[in-house]
Amino acid sequence: MIAFITITFSFVLFRALPGDAVSNLSRVPNMTPEAQAAIRAQFGLDKPRKLADGRTYLGRPPGWPTWRKDESAIVFMYPRAARTGLQTTVGLGYGKVSVAGGAAMNAYENTGLFGQVRVNRALLDASEQQMFDTKSGPVDAVTFQKFLHRAVKGNWVKNGSLANAKR
Repeated sequence: MIAFITITFSFVLFRALPGDAVSNLSRVPNMTPEAQAAIRAQFGLDKPRKLADGRTYLGRPPGWPTWRKDESAIVFMYPRAARTGLQTTVGLGYGKVSVAGGAAMNAYENTGLFGQVRVNRALLDASEQQMFDTKSGPVDAVTFQKFLHRAVKGNWVKNGSLANAKR
């Protein structure tokens, strides 16, 4: 009888917890999104599956950013889709910049983040110029946020001070 109660309790408990077993591993130190994806694939958790209410969960498309409870992030979003109303981040994982421990970094470790950005460097202070010279890795979160605030407030895109270098 005790075994039945224990098994039933365990079953109900794990069905009631949010996410899946792999998403709960995000609490493990140094668990990277790549490692989570590999574990999901190994156990078939990346495949469509039926939910308890009869709907089918199709999974998270590759490249879409992940979100954690109480996470601080700066997010660049596309406008809502006309037919569905759904939105996604610009450049998928590039468009979500996580902020933690004084650093700001996207899913690709900021690789190429500023590579295609043309900016009037005369408008940048020394810390912002150093940030723009960063090829990869975390940048100072305060500097990143200050730059974004100044660029938006000053209408840098509209007045041509900030642009896509490819256009």
